[in-house]
Amino acid sequence: MKKTLLIALIAALTGCATVPQGPMTPEQQKEAQRQAHCGKRDTVGLVAGGALGGLLGHQVGKGRGNTLMTIGGALVGAVAGSAVANQTDADCAVK
Repeated sequence: MKKTLLIALIAALTGCATVPQGPMTPEQQKEAQRQAHCGKRDTVGLVAGGALGGLLGHQVGKGRGNTLMTIGGALVGAVAGSAVANQTDADCAVK
């Protein structure tokens, strides 16, 4: 079970890259650089937020409730951390 969860986590955090066909225009190059930059920030925010949320969620409940709160805290923290990471950089903010 733990091995399956680890594989799922690695797969979720691994981005898929596409290789452009032919030469890229200057606009395409700039967009590719922006996406690479924002993707790194997003991953850091996701991991840091998930860790912090899981830590805070673990402080609540007992038994199964504690486990559920840890998982819930990690999920909410990951989403929030990702959003904060992208909002702190004007180039990465969703418009």
